[in-house]
Amino acid sequence: AGQIDVTIPGVNMVRTLGAEIEGTIRTLIGPATGLASPTGVTLDSAGHLWVANSGNATVTEYAADASGNAAPIATIGGKETTLNRPQALLVLSPPGATTSADLGVSQRAAAIAGSVVPGGEPTTYHFELGLTTAYGTTTPARLATGPLA
Repeated sequence: AGQIDVTIPGVNMVRTLGAEIEGTIRTLIGPATGLASPTGVTLDSAGHLWVANSGNATVTEYAADASGNAAPIATIGGKETTLNRPQALLVLSPPGATTSADLGVSQRAAAIAGSVVPGGEPTTYHFELGLTTAYGTTTPARLATGPLA
């Protein structure tokens, strides 16, 4: 039914609430969490919680089922990252491509329809075709760009 993630910087806490009247789903709080003035939060496609911590210039990642005084599964920070009081996060979807059934096949030509979703990053793609599953012919590589997906 959905959820709402809330950062509470003053007490170094992130709380996940049910979008409907379901109550609290989880609360991350405690010294093992690495939370330090959390200011931004997002979920990735695996359900992992990502938190921007402006207090210690880090981004922390938590398992989908993390709760309580759970340690992050990853922490991004340090001088080489140039993070300085991060405020918000955006998780990009990986690029993807789909093709439909053929639109027409003859001895000399084939027509297919497909789409490429670049997921916010420039993505190079090509198609392979042939008379057998060994293919044998590759179309020229093309670059797909587009808005964040």
